[in-house]
Amino acid sequence: MRNRKNSLLVPLSLAAGLAALIGVAGLWWVNFARPGRHLSSTPAATAPGQPSGISAAREITGTLGSTLFGYDYIVTVEDTDHSDIFNDHFVASEDHTFRAYYVVMESDSQTGLEVTPRYWRLFDDQTPSYPAVYAGKDPSLVTNKALSRGEKEQGWVTFEIPKGASRFKLAYDIPNIAEKASFVFEVG
Repeated sequence: MRNRKNSLLVPLSLAAGLAALIGVAGLWWVNFARPGRHLSSTPAATAPGQPSGISAAREITGTLGSTLFGYDYIVTVEDTDHSDIFNDHFVASEDHTFRAYYVVMESDSQTGLEVTPRYWRLFDDQTPSYPAVYAGKDPSLVTNKALSRGEKEQGWVTFEIPKGASRFKLAYDIPNIAEKASFVFEVG
């Protein structure tokens, strides 16, 4: 009886190992080899000007007004606005002001993409991320929506920053992928 149990353990162990290997290969295929999962620019070896605390990642870079492609996203930052008050009632804290960016996000995915303002961050050489304001300039970018291929979502993403801060970059940190990757726009 004991030999029979041991003889069953070897095939079961091999089957479990093979299933794990197939699972890892499947994850690799979904995240790296599948058609449409590519970058439109080369990855940054280092992140020049990137604040400490943010590790180097793949960056797809552009400027205000440019459209960036990658990871089944099509992303444009079309406009910027700056004010101490938005919507006649939303006022910045003392010694702070608001910067808002009008973004357009489109899906090029067969299965749908997550779009949410929480993956946007504004940063500069001194600060890795300024706080996003979820009730900023209207119309705001819709929260937590999955876009099918060809669908677009657009709206303002607002940040509160110290007065006098400058030389910003606006980044969209791409969610739900195995590597760290971002669209990064030079926005002044």
